[in-house]
Amino acid sequence: MPRRRPGGRTTLREASFLLIWCLLPAWSAWGDYKNLTVKVGPVEGYASRQSQGPVTIAADPYPSEARIRTVFDIKGLSKLGLVPINLIISNQGPDALSIDGASITLLDPEYGSLPALAPQEVVGMILRQDRRNRRPLGRVPLIGRGRSRVEKQAVEMEDDFIRKALKRRVRPRATAWGFVFFQLPERKSRLTGYKIIILDVENDRTQHKLLYFDIELK
Repeated sequence: MPRRRPGGRTTLREASFLLIWCLLPAWSAWGDYKNLTVKVGPVEGYASRQSQGPVTIAADPYPSEARIRTVFDIKGLSKLGLVPINLIISNQGPDALSIDGASITLLDPEYGSLPALAPQEVVGMILRQDRRNRRPLGRVPLIGRGRSRVEKQAVEMEDDFIRKALKRRVRPRATAWGFVFFQLPERKSRLTGYKIIILDVENDRTQHKLLYFDIELK
Protein backbone atom coordinates (compact mmCIF):
# COMPACT_ATOMS: atom_id res chain seq x y z
CA MET A 1 0.00 0.00 0.00
CA PRO A 2 1.19 3.58 -0.57
CA ARG A 3 2.72 5.46 2.33
CA ARG A 4 0.29 7.73 4.09
CA ARG A 5 0.97 11.25 5.19
CA PRO A 6 0.38 12.28 8.81
CA GLY A 7 -3.34 12.06 9.50
CA GLY A 8 -3.73 9.00 7.26
CA ARG A 9 -4.21 10.93 4.01
CA THR A 10 -3.03 9.57 0.68
CA THR A 11 -2.02 12.12 -1.96
CA LEU A 12 -3.63 12.21 -5.41
CA ARG A 13 -0.26 11.26 -6.92
CA GLU A 14 0.02 8.21 -4.64
CA ALA A 15 -3.56 7.11 -5.29
CA SER A 16 -3.00 7.43 -9.04
CA PHE A 17 0.29 5.52 -8.73
CA LEU A 18 -1.50 2.67 -6.90
CA LEU A 19 -4.12 2.45 -9.65
CA ILE A 20 -1.37 2.25 -12.26
CA TRP A 21 0.38 -0.50 -10.32
CA CYS A 22 -2.77 -2.59 -9.96
CA LEU A 23 -3.46 -2.43 -13.70
CA LEU A 24 0.09 -2.75 -15.01
CA PRO A 25 -0.27 -6.34 -16.32
CA ALA A 26 -2.99 -5.20 -18.72
CA TRP A 27 -0.94 -2.27 -19.97
CA SER A 28 2.43 -3.99 -20.16
CA ALA A 29 1.65 -5.55 -23.53
CA TRP A 30 1.44 -2.12 -25.13
CA GLY A 31 5.23 -1.75 -25.20
CA ASP A 32 7.52 1.16 -24.42
CA TYR A 33 5.84 4.53 -24.05
CA LYS A 34 7.33 7.33 -26.15
CA ASN A 35 7.15 11.05 -25.34
CA LEU A 36 6.03 12.61 -28.61
CA THR A 37 6.54 16.23 -29.63
CA VAL A 38 3.44 18.43 -30.03
CA LYS A 39 3.54 20.68 -33.08
CA VAL A 40 1.93 24.04 -32.36
CA GLY A 41 1.54 26.83 -34.93
CA PRO A 42 0.77 30.54 -34.58
CA VAL A 43 -2.55 31.17 -32.84
CA GLU A 44 -3.87 33.06 -35.88
CA GLY A 45 -3.56 29.91 -37.99
CA TYR A 46 -6.34 28.02 -36.15
CA ALA A 47 -9.93 28.26 -37.40
CA SER A 48 -11.44 27.85 -33.92
CA ARG A 49 -10.33 30.91 -31.98
CA GLN A 50 -11.58 34.00 -30.19
CA SER A 51 -9.95 37.25 -29.06
CA GLN A 52 -10.50 39.72 -26.25
CA GLY A 53 -8.15 42.69 -26.39
CA PRO A 54 -4.56 41.40 -26.38
CA VAL A 55 -5.63 37.81 -25.55
CA THR A 56 -6.43 35.21 -28.20
CA ILE A 57 -7.34 31.60 -27.42
CA ALA A 58 -7.47 28.93 -30.13
CA ALA A 59 -8.80 25.38 -29.77
CA ASP A 60 -7.22 22.51 -31.70
CA PRO A 61 -9.20 19.28 -31.17
CA TYR A 62 -7.82 15.76 -31.67
CA PRO A 63 -10.99 13.72 -32.34
CA SER A 64 -9.51 10.79 -34.30
CA GLU A 65 -7.34 7.92 -33.13
CA ALA A 66 -4.77 8.66 -35.83
CA ARG A 67 -4.40 12.29 -34.78
CA ILE A 68 -4.32 11.48 -31.05
CA ARG A 69 -1.42 9.12 -31.64
CA THR A 70 0.68 11.97 -33.10
CA VAL A 71 0.87 13.50 -29.60
CA PHE A 72 0.17 10.63 -27.15
CA ASP A 73 1.76 7.22 -27.70
CA ILE A 74 -1.28 5.25 -26.65
CA LYS A 75 -4.14 3.33 -28.26
CA GLY A 76 -7.82 3.39 -27.42
CA LEU A 77 -8.61 6.97 -26.42
CA SER A 78 -11.16 7.43 -29.20
CA LYS A 79 -12.83 4.10 -28.33
CA LEU A 80 -13.49 5.49 -24.87
CA GLY A 81 -14.88 8.71 -26.32
CA LEU A 82 -11.89 10.63 -24.94
CA VAL A 83 -10.97 13.75 -26.89
CA PRO A 84 -7.89 15.88 -26.15
CA ILE A 85 -8.22 19.54 -27.14
CA ASN A 86 -5.10 21.66 -27.29
CA LEU A 87 -5.66 25.26 -26.18
CA ILE A 88 -3.21 27.76 -27.65
CA ILE A 89 -3.22 31.01 -25.64
CA SER A 90 -1.58 34.16 -26.96
CA ASN A 91 -1.19 36.84 -24.28
CA GLN A 92 0.23 39.99 -25.89
CA GLY A 93 -0.62 42.20 -22.90
CA PRO A 94 1.84 43.50 -20.26
CA ASP A 95 0.45 41.35 -17.42
CA ALA A 96 0.44 37.61 -16.75
CA LEU A 97 -2.84 35.70 -16.95
CA SER A 98 -4.26 32.90 -14.82
CA ILE A 99 -6.66 30.33 -16.24
CA ASP A 100 -8.71 28.06 -14.01
CA GLY A 101 -8.82 24.70 -15.79
CA ALA A 102 -11.75 23.60 -13.64
CA SER A 103 -13.87 26.32 -15.28
CA ILE A 104 -13.37 24.89 -18.79
CA THR A 105 -16.27 22.89 -20.20
CA LEU A 106 -17.27 21.43 -23.55
CA LEU A 107 -20.80 22.34 -24.59
CA ASP A 108 -22.54 19.39 -26.20
CA PRO A 109 -25.55 20.49 -28.30
CA GLU A 110 -27.55 17.51 -27.00
CA TYR A 111 -26.20 16.71 -23.53
CA GLY A 112 -25.17 20.14 -22.23
CA SER A 113 -21.90 20.99 -20.47
CA LEU A 114 -19.23 18.32 -20.12
CA PRO A 115 -16.51 18.92 -17.50
CA ALA A 116 -12.82 18.68 -18.29
CA LEU A 117 -11.03 15.59 -16.93
CA ALA A 118 -7.77 15.70 -15.00
CA PRO A 119 -4.90 13.94 -16.83
CA GLN A 120 -4.71 11.39 -13.98
CA GLU A 121 -8.36 10.49 -14.60
CA VAL A 122 -7.67 9.99 -18.29
CA VAL A 123 -4.72 7.68 -17.59
CA GLY A 124 -6.86 5.66 -15.16
CA MET A 125 -9.56 5.22 -17.80
CA ILE A 126 -7.00 4.08 -20.36
CA LEU A 127 -5.63 1.45 -18.00
CA ARG A 128 -9.06 0.21 -16.90
CA GLN A 129 -10.17 -0.51 -20.46
CA ASP A 130 -7.86 -3.54 -20.53
CA ARG A 131 -8.88 -4.83 -17.11
CA ARG A 132 -9.98 -8.13 -18.66
CA ASN A 133 -6.28 -8.92 -19.26
CA ARG A 134 -5.42 -8.42 -15.62
CA ARG A 135 -3.67 -11.33 -13.86
CA PRO A 136 -3.11 -11.95 -10.13
CA LEU A 137 -0.51 -9.72 -8.51
CA GLY A 138 1.86 -10.29 -5.66
CA ARG A 139 2.53 -7.81 -2.89
CA VAL A 140 2.33 -4.17 -4.02
CA PRO A 141 5.64 -2.41 -3.22
CA LEU A 142 5.81 0.89 -1.37
CA ILE A 143 5.90 4.06 -3.45
CA GLY A 144 9.40 4.91 -4.62
CA ARG A 145 11.03 1.51 -4.04
CA GLY A 146 12.62 -0.58 -6.78
CA ARG A 147 10.37 0.23 -9.71
CA SER A 148 10.23 -2.32 -12.52
CA ARG A 149 10.68 -1.38 -16.17
CA VAL A 150 6.95 -1.75 -16.86
CA GLU A 151 6.09 0.35 -13.83
CA LYS A 152 8.43 3.08 -15.02
CA GLN A 153 6.75 3.04 -18.44
CA ALA A 154 3.33 3.52 -16.84
CA VAL A 155 4.60 6.41 -14.74
CA GLU A 156 6.19 7.94 -17.85
CA MET A 157 2.79 7.82 -19.56
CA GLU A 158 1.11 9.60 -16.66
CA ASP A 159 3.92 12.17 -16.46
CA ASP A 160 3.58 12.85 -20.20
CA PHE A 161 -0.15 13.51 -19.90
CA ILE A 162 0.43 15.83 -16.93
CA ARG A 163 3.28 17.64 -18.66
CA LYS A 164 1.17 18.29 -21.78
CA ALA A 165 -1.93 19.37 -19.84
CA LEU A 166 -2.95 23.03 -19.68
CA LYS A 167 -1.04 25.02 -17.04
CA ARG A 168 -2.61 27.76 -14.98
CA ARG A 169 -0.32 30.72 -15.78
CA VAL A 170 0.47 32.46 -19.08
CA ARG A 171 3.38 34.92 -19.07
CA PRO A 172 3.00 38.44 -20.55
CA ARG A 173 3.73 38.87 -24.25
CA ALA A 174 4.01 35.12 -24.71
CA THR A 175 2.12 32.16 -26.14
CA ALA A 176 1.40 29.02 -24.13
CA TRP A 177 -0.42 25.81 -24.92
CA GLY A 178 -1.77 22.77 -23.11
CA PHE A 179 -4.35 20.00 -23.46
CA VAL A 180 -7.72 19.68 -21.78
CA PHE A 181 -9.49 16.31 -21.92
CA PHE A 182 -13.16 15.44 -22.33
CA GLN A 183 -15.21 12.26 -22.61
CA LEU A 184 -17.98 12.53 -25.18
CA PRO A 185 -21.36 10.89 -24.56
CA GLU A 186 -21.97 7.58 -26.30
CA ARG A 187 -18.30 7.54 -27.34
CA LYS A 188 -18.84 10.06 -30.11
CA SER A 189 -15.90 11.30 -32.14
CA ARG A 190 -17.42 14.08 -34.26
CA LEU A 191 -17.24 17.55 -32.73
CA THR A 192 -19.51 19.40 -35.14
CA GLY A 193 -21.70 21.80 -33.19
CA TYR A 194 -19.58 21.65 -30.03
CA LYS A 195 -18.26 24.72 -28.24
CA ILE A 196 -15.49 25.01 -25.66
CA ILE A 197 -16.34 27.43 -22.86
CA ILE A 198 -13.59 29.07 -20.78
CA LEU A 199 -15.07 31.02 -17.88
CA ASP A 200 -12.21 32.03 -15.63
CA VAL A 201 -9.38 34.02 -17.27
CA GLU A 202 -7.90 36.58 -14.89
CA ASN A 203 -5.31 39.36 -15.09
CA ASP A 204 -2.79 38.54 -12.33
CA ARG A 205 -1.96 42.17 -11.55
CA THR A 206 -5.41 43.78 -11.55
CA GLN A 207 -7.37 40.64 -10.55
CA HIS A 208 -9.80 41.63 -13.32
CA LYS A 209 -11.55 38.73 -15.05
CA LEU A 210 -12.04 38.76 -18.80
CA LEU A 211 -15.42 37.93 -20.29
CA TYR A 212 -15.78 34.24 -20.91
CA PHE A 213 -14.47 32.69 -24.12
CA ASP A 214 -17.00 30.82 -26.25
CA ILE A 215 -15.13 29.01 -29.05
CA GLU A 216 -17.00 26.98 -31.65
CA LEU A 217 -15.07 23.95 -32.83
CA LYS A 218 -14.71 23.79 -36.62
